[in-house]
Amino acid sequence: MCATLLIRGRVLISDTPAALSGRYSEGEPVYCRTRCLTRQNTLRNLLVCDLMVLRQVKEISARAKMGGRWNEIREPEERLKRTASELDLDAGKLSRVCARLPKPGKAIVGLPQPRETRVFIGTNYDVNVGIIPLVKEGIKRKNVSSGSAYVPVTLLDVVVPRGSTHDLSLILLHTCAYAIVDVSHPGGQFVEIERARDYGVNVLLVRQAATPIDPNRPPHISEMISTIGYDVKYYFDPRELIGITKDYLP
Repeated sequence: MCATLLIRGRVLISDTPAALSGRYSEGEPVYCRTRCLTRQNTLRNLLVCDLMVLRQVKEISARAKMGGRWNEIREPEERLKRTASELDLDAGKLSRVCARLPKPGKAIVGLPQPRETRVFIGTNYDVNVGIIPLVKEGIKRKNVSSGSAYVPVTLLDVVVPRGSTHDLSLILLHTCAYAIVDVSHPGGQFVEIERARDYGVNVLLVRQAATPIDPNRPPHISEMISTIGYDVKYYFDPRELIGITKDYLP
């Protein structure tokens, strides 16, 4: 449905991101802003759209305008193809990035999502919390490209009363079917790794290397971790975690 709207609704293509965010650039024509405002509530009430894709469509349009290539803006199909290419998506399945608003129903065991869609992210929060948004981005791209509905789960996203970090972390881990745990800097995440097997969680361990990866000489990792039986993926550039995450989730 979304692909049809984007292809046939020519104004929708360039204006949807602005309509959803409520922000417009100085160069937007007045009639364009008016059309956006009339569609704003309708779009929000009808569809759930992935703003990453809509933002990319907007950026491609802006680049064309700045380069004086106004004719490209009149060809929405070309912009969709470029968007799909830049985000590594299937151009023929862009309808997956938009869906009708789900009808509210009963929660599953008190959780907002089924356990098999929840992905726990573990790390040393004192020194390596920066990996969390990268893993979240990998989960988002997996959802967009495959039509899945994985949800990242971290302590950062919940209220943690003082002195309850250990218990709450293990509770969250228990609600997840998958876990991606960074072991570059040993810390409390080793407790989560040990308990994950008891909870039946599918675990992927990731570890950063100080130099580009040599397959014949991978970075050192504690035997307590390497012998536990979980897969270990190494990365040099933290941005590699996006692809590692996307490839790991089924």
